[in-house]
Amino acid sequence: MSSTALAAIWRVPRRNAAEDEGRVRATIADRAYDDLKLMAMTFRFPPGERINEVTLSERLGISRTPLRVALNRLATEGYLTSLPQKGFYARTLSAEDIQQMFELRSVLEQGEA
Repeated sequence: MSSTALAAIWRVPRRNAAEDEGRVRATIADRAYDDLKLMAMTFRFPPGERINEVTLSERLGISRTPLRVALNRLATEGYLTSLPQKGFYARTLSAEDIQQMFELRSVLEQGEA
């Protein structure tokens, strides 16, 4: 089956000129994902802390729908924890997680020498 036929079946939107040139526009959820991922990776969310969606959406200047899309994606990737009927939480770190981070850091620092 040709790609044109598949596009018709799945109603795949055609790419615009900017995308063809490699300048894909990020959605609001994509931008929120990038911001939140950085916040999670730099421990701006203390481990175990509940993520307040209302406060976070106001802080990022976006509605809660794209925020939830980003939060769900981060939970799927292990950066956050999602508890049904309770919300999202910053991932906690076990003693083993911390030990692995120190071991990785040691290996990386030895590689720089």
